Amino acid sequence: MISQLEEIKRNSIPCKNGMLVRDRHQGTITQTEVVDKPRCAFCTKNGMLAFIDEHGDMYITKWSSRICTILENEGYTKVNFQIPLGAGKVPVQAMLRLRFNAIFK
Repeated sequence: MISQLEEIKRNSIPCKNGMLVRDRHQGTITQTEVVDKPRCAFCTKNGMLAFIDEHGDMYITKWSSRICTILENEGYTKVNFQIPLGAGKVPVQAMLRLRFNAIFK
């Protein structure tokens, strides 16, 4: 049986260090930096929720109180860190961009 946390991961966008993102407004492309982030932590900003699992892998999804509750019940702590896809940035890679657009439509 799949856990609720695994279901959330599967329906989120994995955000790897060095992932290319495009600024929707300026058109510039940069690389994400997912280093030295706290593990088993999550952050919410502007309708987005990012969380970092016990392995240091970051996932980004749409904010919901249900997801926050699941993460808290799993021992995750709410902290403040930069969400790489926030502030008008979208993944450059086509498949991730499609998932992003589907989640944040």
